[in-house]
Amino acid sequence: MTENDAQVTHDVAEPSGGRFALWLSGKEHGELTYRRQGSLLLADHTFVDPPARGGGNALQLVLALVAFARAEKLHIVPNCSYVRALFQKRNDFSDVAAKSP
Repeated sequence: MTENDAQVTHDVAEPSGGRFALWLSGKEHGELTYRRQGSLLLADHTFVDPPARGGGNALQLVLALVAFARAEKLHIVPNCSYVRALFQKRNDFSDVAAKSP
């Protein structure tokens, strides 16, 4: 199960938040959840089933969150350890990273 097979859907629970779901071969295998506070998206949980890990699938969830933030002109607070690690490694997410107070 690799990222080439992946589809990501977005379920919004406005105004409080939502989730991105990872689908592989018609079955859900992961999610990234967030809460919304004003112009901030608080990424609080990322999970991918063990058999689907290691193929870039979790990254696909984060990329969907980043694309959503860009489209809506929002900023991401990476509370989830996986999202935080990616934000520390990748400069291309700096435009959507929430600024520290």
